[in-house]
Amino acid sequence: MHQFYSVILCVLLLLNAGCVQDKPSSEPVSDFSDITNDIDALFVEWDTPSHPGGAVGIYKEGKLIYNKAFGLASIEYNVPNTLQTRFNIASVSKQFTAYAILLLEQQGKLSLDDDIRLYLPEVPDYDANITIKHLIQHTNGLRSLHAILGMAGWRADDRRTHDDLMRVITQGNALNFEPGSEYMYSNTGFIFAAMIIERVTETAFRTWMQENVFQVFNMQNTFVSDDIDEVLLNAASSYIIDDGKVQRVAPYWAYYGSGNIYTTTTDLLKWAQNFTLGNLNDESLFKQMSQNGVLNSGENIAHGLGVFSEDYRGHKLIQHGGAIGGFRSRLDILPEHDIQIAVLTNFNQSMVVSLADSIKDILLKLDPEELENQQKESSTEMPIAQSVEELSLLQGHYFSSELDTYYRIYNRENKLVLTHIRHGEHQITFLQGNNYQVNFYPMRDLTFSRDESGNILGMHASNARVRNVWFEKIE
Repeated sequence: MHQFYSVILCVLLLLNAGCVQDKPSSEPVSDFSDITNDIDALFVEWDTPSHPGGAVGIYKEGKLIYNKAFGLASIEYNVPNTLQTRFNIASVSKQFTAYAILLLEQQGKLSLDDDIRLYLPEVPDYDANITIKHLIQHTNGLRSLHAILGMAGWRADDRRTHDDLMRVITQGNALNFEPGSEYMYSNTGFIFAAMIIERVTETAFRTWMQENVFQVFNMQNTFVSDDIDEVLLNAASSYIIDDGKVQRVAPYWAYYGSGNIYTTTTDLLKWAQNFTLGNLNDESLFKQMSQNGVLNSGENIAHGLGVFSEDYRGHKLIQHGGAIGGFRSRLDILPEHDIQIAVLTNFNQSMVVSLADSIKDILLKLDPEELENQQKESSTEMPIAQSVEELSLLQGHYFSSELDTYYRIYNRENKLVLTHIRHGEHQITFLQGNNYQVNFYPMRDLTFSRDESGNILGMHASNARVRNVWFEKIE
């Protein structure tokens, strides 16, 4: 009897202690039964008739607390998305390539500090040391896949392959910057990393990833697509919605390493759990991936190896997004709260980043942030044209030996126009000095060079992922 009363007393004391304990204002929800409707409400538009959609999954402390599919995987055949539907996760694939590199280093088959030319001798010397780490940290300085091929004449929907990229890269002799000195997002780096994996293992990237990564993590519905013409089972089609019109996007992404993994929310969340503190399958590798990178100067960057590590409203966030064709994807990990969120879609207007943010706010019990409307006014008005004499000087054909392509600039009604045989015509706007801008992404920024007499020698063309490609004026 004495023991019985002792137990009752202990229980009462514990209950009392729980009643008086203060809880932090941003403590995550513990009862997930009351959030399902809130999360469902975020995706109502995805579930309308004849509309593409996606799948959304959430893990908390190792438990699947939300996993639903919305909309159609195929509009043509009225096939719904399901939890078994595979989506192309685009650049979310990069973290798997980074993990594979780290695994091979752990096995002693390569080193992050190796010069990439040990494995890819065809890459130009550039008079600079590019390491494998530079490749998977976005600090390599290499011209990025879509940006450089677009500048060379590839249209947005043209097929692009590893051979295409290597042909263009081997013709060049310049980098965007000294390796390790800056961060610039580069798909080329991860494609080269996949090529290194193949050469080190003497195995196709697709096969090696299946046997050494996906099977190890029990990702049964995940694979690398390395054949653009293969029939993909249980895979969603991708769509673009433009002005209310739905258009199917034919695949053109015939590359891998930087993208082209197909998976489900269930499989992706199995993987994501390994980033959570205290719940790591291979602690050293996942921690290494999520550590912030460091430039040659000692400056930290948000990108680690295949993922970004940053702050989300006072909470640590590990994340990466992806976009190719109509596919959009987002993987968010809140390691301090053991929360993983996967949002996978098959249409371009799905707003996966803002939706993932809304899910985080619900789970963390945070009030939605108010959007700031900041309008930046320019202090000077830039003219869109210059004198007739200046326009005449800029007219002519410009050739890039790096890209083996021509652009022509001519004067049409006192406005400069840039034209390419595959890209058509685009107006050039004068900024200041020798700097101009084009309303056409691959050739966005133009800087002209002159001799001492003011005659035009050529121009450097740049965009967000390619810098200073030289075009010589030839007439």
